[in-house]
Amino acid sequence: LEFRRVLFRSNKYHDRGLEIYQVSFDPEEHFWKTKTAALPWVSVWDENGTRSAVLSQYNVQTLPTFFLIDRNNTLQKRDAQIKDIDAEIQALL
Repeated sequence: LEFRRVLFRSNKYHDRGLEIYQVSFDPEEHFWKTKTAALPWVSVWDENGTRSAVLSQYNVQTLPTFFLIDRNNTLQKRDAQIKDIDAEIQALL
């Protein structure tokens, strides 16, 4: 999802329990810090970049990729499985 759409959903659903947790694989920490300093959600940086084991562990083939995780921390769906993101978010809230 593009940034504006993520921000819109963050604002729309945050009060109902939506939390966004962003993992950045940018090659430079300074670039990541500059781009994410004012984001209203948690953003962490993986210093291994695109060589990170996390990418293969979660079978990430393209960036950006997102997952919907429920309140019990169970992965429910990944981006390729989602047709209507708003409906999917509302179903989990």
